[in-house]
Amino acid sequence: MAKILDTNRYLDTVCALLREGHTHVPVTVAGTSMTPFLDPGDTVFLDLPGRPVKKGDVILFLRLGRQYVLHRVVDVFPDGSLELLGDAQVRSEPVRPEDVCAIVTGARRGGKLLDGHSLRWRFFRDVWIHTRRIRPYVNCIRSKIKK
Repeated sequence: MAKILDTNRYLDTVCALLREGHTHVPVTVAGTSMTPFLDPGDTVFLDLPGRPVKKGDVILFLRLGRQYVLHRVVDVFPDGSLELLGDAQVRSEPVRPEDVCAIVTGARRGGKLLDGHSLRWRFFRDVWIHTRRIRPYVNCIRSKIKK
């Protein structure tokens, strides 16, 4: 019988490893909020932010102290608070800087390694971030093609 993993306990451990100095910690993506950039089963590599978080970064944060979520930063405010949005979503949410646990510094998708220099990464960071209004249509077409 397969073991059921408690995602929050697992990610608590990942965040503790990062605070202890571990780097580039791999985590498998489970949800769909970051499609089409990341799909379930892709791997992200997490690090503590070594610089202030900026627009376009993908971060892991703790939503309301209960749920870990991986979303993209769409705005950074003067007080340090953030506005986040999943790449598959159209509604953003505010996040306090103290709720940020990690930043995505790389990913593995379909066997290919991605980082901030790859075309896919740059497209989603620099272009897709501005497509909020057309995302439902793009995602509908994408899901029909995948079927």
